[in-house]
Amino acid sequence: MPKKAVERETTTYASVADVQSLVPVRKFGQGSNPSGTDVQLYLELVEAEVHAILVQKGYAVPVAETNTAAFALLRRICALGAVAQVEASAGNGPNIDRTRITYEAEKSRLEDAHFVMNAPKDEERAKPRGPGVTTVPLPEDVETGEGVEPFFKRSAIGTMRGTQF
Repeated sequence: MPKKAVERETTTYASVADVQSLVPVRKFGQGSNPSGTDVQLYLELVEAEVHAILVQKGYAVPVAETNTAAFALLRRICALGAVAQVEASAGNGPNIDRTRITYEAEKSRLEDAHFVMNAPKDEERAKPRGPGVTTVPLPEDVETGEGVEPFFKRSAIGTMRGTQF
């Protein structure tokens, strides 16, 4: 007899129960739209968006539950994001636009925040990197061997209609 697959929580902040509490008229389960598995996927997608914002702001992810204030904020944002996707996937009801706008506003508040969350930082991860991403060294750094010539220079690309690139 084959084993039944067990649905497991893979998100850090919010759970299907958190989403259910925000939309009690929706019932998540087998044969419903959306199912509990769908809601879990929405939570994972929203969490990925939130993590991208946090990394850009210099925070280490995931934020631990011991950082209570930051964790509570992220739990709310993730649950609201999943609710917006639940409403959109259901395809009916007056709440589709309202929930999407609420989630986008919360996400924007997190992106634009000028406060420091009580969460550990990892600012090294937020620095730009990749092929061609370099800092511009000072001339004396290149001469002493400390710096490296940048991959691209404005003068190396050329000009177009009098504008130098």
